[in-house]
Amino acid sequence: SPQFSSAEQAKFNLEGFRRLPLDQQQARFATYDAQTQESILKGLNDEEKANFIGALGATNPTLATSAENMLKSKLSPRDYQNFNVARILRKPENEQRTAWASPDFTDDGKEAFLRKKNDDEKASFVDSLAATNPALAADAENLMKSRLSPKDYQNYKIARVLRKPETEQRTVWASTGFTDEDKELLLRKKDAKGQARFIGGLPATDKTNAENLITTRFSAGEQRAYKEAAIEGITSKPVGDLALA
Repeated sequence: SPQFSSAEQAKFNLEGFRRLPLDQQQARFATYDAQTQESILKGLNDEEKANFIGALGATNPTLATSAENMLKSKLSPRDYQNFNVARILRKPENEQRTAWASPDFTDDGKEAFLRKKNDDEKASFVDSLAATNPALAADAENLMKSRLSPKDYQNYKIARVLRKPETEQRTVWASTGFTDEDKELLLRKKDAKGQARFIGGLPATDKTNAENLITTRFSAGEQRAYKEAAIEGITSKPVGDLALA
């Protein structure tokens, strides 16, 4: 009969393991020797590792601790960090906040954690930190400001503004440091009716600023859609009074 090389055998074991339901994976893993366990763990991606060890922790904490210690000793610091981030991301938001506050969670780990979240998820997480521990929210804000590209940071910043009530969004619009680029992106995240409602509630100077941005930075079709929405929303106002021609 043909003999498998050690690499072929490891691949065979991994593929067979992946096909098993999670409860059977746990039972099978307990029967493997340490070398096979290590090979299996290294072959799983970060999310699979986190899912498996999380489930194992609920049924066999001793084996889960052993598996985690194996990863800690056998993976590179970066690969272990990626696994740890995947595991934290499986937790509810309140437990994610606890992990963020841990002195063991390095800035590199925090950066990797935030990069796994989309803009809305980043904004939600930082808002939840702000509601419970403003210092930790400031920590997250400063980390993103220093480590994300200006464009990625702006996308997060606008996502956070959009989570606020519209009256508070208008306050942010008027604040120092909220640039025309920020304002443009905020408007682009709204549909035409949303733009018209938002701009309609701005003070006169800010409204002129907003309509000027639409006139100079938006396409003719986008301008027309905004203008129609504005007319529809303010039917009593003569068309000629609108800033857009």
